[in-house]
Amino acid sequence: MRGKAKIVLFDRREGSATKSEINEFELSAEKPQALVIPVGIVHGFECLSEHEAWIMNVPNQLYNYKQPDEFRITLDSKEVPYKPWQVKKGW
Repeated sequence: MRGKAKIVLFDRREGSATKSEINEFELSAEKPQALVIPVGIVHGFECLSEHEAWIMNVPNQLYNYKQPDEFRITLDSKEVPYKPWQVKKGW
């Protein structure tokens, strides 16, 4: 692992006890950690270090191109009320 990154999670799951909550986590090579992201949680990350950040993604199943379970949301989307990303364009 390398660098430092901020991972942001947003819960948009209907019926969830944490619906509409936003959580931020900082992960770094100096303090390796695992972050489990539940199904249905919107997530994204940004590099916080001066050099690139490497993140290891370990999905529990292969990506299905015919029936995708992952979708992109633009940073300025009103669907995710995370203000810092709504003002950053052109990542």
